[in-house]
Amino acid sequence: MRFVIPGNQNDPRGNPLAYYRMTQRSKFADPRAVKYHAWCNYVRDCAQVGGLKSDSIKKGPKMIAGMKKSTLNIMIYFKNRHHADPSNVFKGVEDALYDLDKYVRGSFDFDYDPKKPRVEAEVLR
Repeated sequence: MRFVIPGNQNDPRGNPLAYYRMTQRSKFADPRAVKYHAWCNYVRDCAQVGGLKSDSIKKGPKMIAGMKKSTLNIMIYFKNRHHADPSNVFKGVEDALYDLDKYVRGSFDFDYDPKKPRVEAEVLR
């Protein structure tokens, strides 16, 4: 299953966002946490448009639930050199899609495309 995440939720021509670590307290109060949650929703929307079916959505908005091993490979195309750490972009996509991301393996690579920044994702189960 492959899908594309264009830019980010605020700017389809902007750089993808990275994972943001937060506490329970800051989850809804911190503006960076709110922005990160919006990014996760955007990733899930792109995955659904791309054809990823949620086979067992339990509590919460995660796409892929369960304890099976899964593979996530992403190719990140940044707009410019002012971008997040690619491994944190991978973690953000992983966090958006998986209920239990400890069973996820995969890879990431990155390059630059100023005209069409995006994340190309492939999910193998």
